[in-house]
Amino acid sequence: MDIRQSITSNHICIMLMDEGACIGGLDADLMGDYWYLSRLIVKPNGRGKGYGRKMIEVLKENCDGIRIVVYPGGYDLAQKDIESFYKHMGFLETDDGFIWSDVK
Repeated sequence: MDIRQSITSNHICIMLMDEGACIGGLDADLMGDYWYLSRLIVKPNGRGKGYGRKMIEVLKENCDGIRIVVYPGGYDLAQKDIESFYKHMGFLETDDGFIWSDVK
């Protein structure tokens, strides 16, 4: 597995490649005082292998302590499974979506 990253001051893009094929991707944009995680996708045959977790870890490492907000849903997974994933990754469910922050 190869992790490709494009990181600027206001955008983070991560792609997971396996033998030249993209198996997952993440996009996040800086929106004022938080990062908005707009997309996290792992192909069905790559799910359950830690790829989503790895991309979230890379995002957390590069967000400079600024909170991350996501409104999970869509694609071909059950909503409860998507929400369970974000909770497992340390995001807290709020009225404003799921939020992660390393600020104590």
